[in-house]
Amino acid sequence: MDRRRALHVLGTGTLAGAVSAAAAPAPLLALAERARTRAFSVLSPARAALVAELGELILPASDTPGARAAEVERFVDLMLAEQVEEPARAEFLAFLDGVDAESGRRFGGPFLGATPAERFTLSGERDAAAFAVATDAEAGPDARGWRRLKSWVLAGYYTSKVGSEQELRRRIIPGSFDGCAPLRPRGEEP
Repeated sequence: MDRRRALHVLGTGTLAGAVSAAAAPAPLLALAERARTRAFSVLSPARAALVAELGELILPASDTPGARAAEVERFVDLMLAEQVEEPARAEFLAFLDGVDAESGRRFGGPFLGATPAERFTLSGERDAAAFAVATDAEAGPDARGWRRLKSWVLAGYYTSKVGSEQELRRRIIPGSFDGCAPLRPRGEEP
């Protein structure tokens, strides 16, 4: 099993905790489409850039586009705006601020100013710590933040046009739309 297939399989399992129980794949596709066209409402430009970079570390470009090409930061913003209530929203934003603060303590500057190796190290450590415990109830705020981020990155990627068409090779809207088809009276043969 290749890396992207493993992430896809893992992402479908971790996604359940990130989205309300009533949300099914069709609503996720609708969310992804809305996320693509709306303005940011929760993430500041700095936080959106941080989410984009963390997303690219989670799902980097390879022979197919990565998380940045799918604009997963827009999906994360939409999830924060419409699917997450306080205090979980504040906890997630504090998690993002904590990533920058830890980078500052360890590497002397914000996460986006760190070297690629330093970014990879920090995100790898966060990933290992987040999945060292079995459930969100056992996890602390940083682990919950990383788990949420990772599940949203995967959901945002695989429900995006880029992820769906180029990675999974599925058309979001299969077939064709013939909007100007002539109408015939009922009972009339073509």
